[in-house]
Amino acid sequence: MAIDFNADQNRMGLALLAAAGPSARPMSFGQRMFMGMGQHDQYLAEKEQREQLRKAREAQLAFQQMQMAQMIQQQAERKAAQERATAIEGAYRGAIRTPQQQAMQQFGGPTRAAATAAPGMVPQVDQRALIESLAKVDPMTAFQMMLPKERKLTTVAPGASLIDESDPTKAVFTAPDKADKPPSAVQEYQFAKTQGYPGTFDQWRQAGKPAGTTVNVNTGERIPHQLVKQQDDLIDKTSTARAIDADLGAVEKQIASGSLQFGPVRNLINTGRNVAGISTEESRAFGTFKSTLEKLRNDSLRLNTGVQTEGDAQRAWNELFQNINDTKFVQQRLGEIRKINQRAAQIHEYRLNTLRQNSGAGPLQQPDIPPAIDARPAQSSGSLKPSVSNW
Repeated sequence: MAIDFNADQNRMGLALLAAAGPSARPMSFGQRMFMGMGQHDQYLAEKEQREQLRKAREAQLAFQQMQMAQMIQQQAERKAAQERATAIEGAYRGAIRTPQQQAMQQFGGPTRAAATAAPGMVPQVDQRALIESLAKVDPMTAFQMMLPKERKLTTVAPGASLIDESDPTKAVFTAPDKADKPPSAVQEYQFAKTQGYPGTFDQWRQAGKPAGTTVNVNTGERIPHQLVKQQDDLIDKTSTARAIDADLGAVEKQIASGSLQFGPVRNLINTGRNVAGISTEESRAFGTFKSTLEKLRNDSLRLNTGVQTEGDAQRAWNELFQNINDTKFVQQRLGEIRKINQRAAQIHEYRLNTLRQNSGAGPLQQPDIPPAIDARPAQSSGSLKPSVSNW
């Protein structure tokens, strides 16, 4: 039968046998037993130390293996995220239809009719192709795009538009610049009532008014009758100028804060997000800008009609409409248009004050008009989006 000399009991026996052997110094039985037990204790301590070293090496190796596994997993996750972002970006790029592609699809290939029609077209987003591509790499977004969208209508100030938040690029309804006014006689009677007149409208009309004068309901002062319409037109133009300046100032703040930026691909992606019902703060700001731009242009051109800034305003607006694909260009043109409008407003205000002064009325104080556009910076949604910052 083989003896296991590594067993603790057998090692202890060997230590006792060694202690009982010949010694140069005489020792008693107890001394020899103590020496044997001491050798066995030393063996046990060395054995425990070796075991602790072994466990430490195993723990260090396991920790290194865990770190390596985590690093490999993180690399795989980063690679997967990059591939997913690239695939999503490719889905948006692939859904863009150039004017040439649209013309060839409409006219059956590269025909002469297609070549003629292409310059008059603008890039569009093929929503069906976008959903099909996103379904492969971002099924949740594709699913949201296919769900029916609830319409959320927002009321706006007179002269502005009622928009659908699910598609802010198109106005649902545009209010008239100002509400229809009742006849001047009715306006005068209504003003007289606010000043304490107790009678009816017929009594007011029969009593008559001072010859050649009209009570202006905008100012509460008597202006020669033949000048009332001219004054009202000038008041309307100066009020329009204040509204335009407030809206253009709000757009400039959006651009300066970075919440509204422009680029060929960025514009298309923002339009596509609005159409698909997955709008962001930036895409909604872009949609509001597009829907408001035409009204601002019309109001600005009416403001500059008949003054020396008319030609400058037309040139600046034409240049802006020809290129909204560059943020700095749009910002510069809007600044120029704002200065042109301010000069026209000063001319109209001078004419208004001159008319009132010649009629014996004092200067007219008009209130500030708040912008119809929210100038607050857009908040990041934190969702994964294609990188289009340089487009």
